[in-house]
Amino acid sequence: MKKFWGMSLALGFLEKRVQEKVVCAMRYLGLKFQQLMYIFDTAHLSVIDRGGVKAQHLLQRLTKVDPSQVVTTIISYEEQMRGWLSYTAKAQTIDNQVEAYKEVKRQLTNYCTIPIVDFDEQAA
Repeated sequence: MKKFWGMSLALGFLEKRVQEKVVCAMRYLGLKFQQLMYIFDTAHLSVIDRGGVKAQHLLQRLTKVDPSQVVTTIISYEEQMRGWLSYTAKAQTIDNQVEAYKEVKRQLTNYCTIPIVDFDEQAA
């Protein structure tokens, strides 16, 4: 099983408005409603990025999930990249810039390991 960072959310725990968007995304991906799908949320991805006890708990729960049932959204990617690009722009030393660009690359690499649900008119 590939190691994913992030936490999964089941449909039952999401607000009704968000559930509707998830169902649209499932249809877009060709999944039947009976199939369970987990969506990595930006907040959960950030917890994993920071590490610690909370991250370990989330990763432990994630080991019980089939990776083919896990997706994230382009919105999560945009939010996280916006943060890292801002951090990169503020780096004032070469050492800080090198570290910042390593984080940008790590984010890109992570997002290449998981399907990303588009944001389109139907999802809006």
